[in-house]
Amino acid sequence: MDLEVAALEAANESHAPYSESPSGVALLDSRGNVYKGSYMESAAYNPSLGPVQAAIVGFIAGAGDNAAEYGELVEAVLVEKDDAVVKQESTARLLLSSIAPQCGFNTFLCISNNKKSN
Repeated sequence: MDLEVAALEAANESHAPYSESPSGVALLDSRGNVYKGSYMESAAYNPSLGPVQAAIVGFIAGAGDNAAEYGELVEAVLVEKDDAVVKQESTARLLLSSIAPQCGFNTFLCISNNKKSN
């Protein structure tokens, strides 16, 4: 699966009714497995779950009886709206550089087509 498409699918599965800032991450491991994570927002924005954290949960859970090693993560893609109120890029980049510094990271911004007119 194309990582950009997987990240877009994850963004479309986000729960962001308050900020209207959906975002999604797709992680690729060295075996070719893709793990998706969607932004999940709480009523007070906090404690919301960022998309990279959600994808990492999938990565760890997907390892089954085999211990997941962060060094297995080779590529990550984030998709978010260009005008998002809640931006995920800096947090996602910081987290991934901490646990998997060898992992490539790309961000793709989507243009919102539901601008409100006055």
